[in-house]
Amino acid sequence: MNSSGSEATRLLLEDLEVGHVQLHGDDSGIFPHTPEPTAENLSGEGGLCDAVPGLKADVGFAQDPDGDRLAIVDERGVYIGEEYTLAIAAEAILGAMGDDAKGAVLVTNLSTSRMIEDVAAAYGARVERTAVGEANVVERMKALKAAGQNCVLGGEGNGGVIWPEVTYVRDSLGAMALTLGLMAREGKTVSQLVEQINAYAPAGGYTIVKRKQALATKADAAPAVHRIADRYADQRVDTQDGVRVDFDAGPHAGSWVHVRASNTEPILRLIAEAANEAKAAALLDEVAAIVNEP
Repeated sequence: MNSSGSEATRLLLEDLEVGHVQLHGDDSGIFPHTPEPTAENLSGEGGLCDAVPGLKADVGFAQDPDGDRLAIVDERGVYIGEEYTLAIAAEAILGAMGDDAKGAVLVTNLSTSRMIEDVAAAYGARVERTAVGEANVVERMKALKAAGQNCVLGGEGNGGVIWPEVTYVRDSLGAMALTLGLMAREGKTVSQLVEQINAYAPAGGYTIVKRKQALATKADAAPAVHRIADRYADQRVDTQDGVRVDFDAGPHAGSWVHVRASNTEPILRLIAEAANEAKAAALLDEVAAIVNEP
């Protein structure tokens, strides 16, 4: 993004002796495209999704302007989604720990994919959830460390990886290093790593669908949140930030939904994850009907 991450990224990749071609790395601060590292913004002509296969590169890394978030493009030029960044980092760290991974703790917020929980479970580790916000994740990580817990990773599903061995903030450089390390150690392409993570999915896949609903005031969200918590009381319910329901049984088994009032807009955010888009949308339809009850 011609911004703060460009010089640090160049130094990192040179130090790791990784061959690379840097796009938009002149640190001028002039954004070459809309800055969010999304599929839409990286898929234009001459963008990262074009450049990776064109250069026969193994991986493409995209940062946001302040360099704290990382999105990944696989060797075919496919944007894999920011949620996979944290899952790949978890796989990289836990897979390198051997038996020490058992009992390790990872931290993420309530709106992040269950990928990280499924990766953690495969290694005998566990995940703690927090309210949305980087500061909340970091606070929980530090509290776990202070309590003697082996907290090895935190982050958010927006491509923000917090690697406490390096720093207690989201850091795209650490995320790049962990991705490259995992690729080298396992001898796998990025698309193969995505397949490896998808194999953990209990319902066969990971698809997140998000919606917004207008609110007059933030306080108006409370009745809807209470109704959802009551309606799904037989599932795993977390009410520390709105309400998140994880479904362990029934027609939505393996799925989850999170409903919370936005801190920045007069809206209610509805987020669901399921094996595919149709199932996630059906869950959101069901939850929206509860929200709209008089």
